[in-house]
Amino acid sequence: FPVTIAKVGGKEERQVISPELKILHKKSGIRYTVDSVSPKDCVLRTPEGKTFLVDAETLEREYELD
Repeated sequence: FPVTIAKVGGKEERQVISPELKILHKKSGIRYTVDSVSPKDCVLRTPEGKTFLVDAETLEREYELD
């Protein structure tokens, strides 16, 4: 699913999230790998290899592309 990465001249530019993409948690600075993607959520993989589910709204609000 797309995540807004910038607004240029009032127009949103969007980046598509795909498996194996690296993303960064804004507050902790931890780098995660996208494991799988569905229209409403995404499974992320920790540096230790554990996976967890993040909904699209949380992903957009709390993570950024690395």
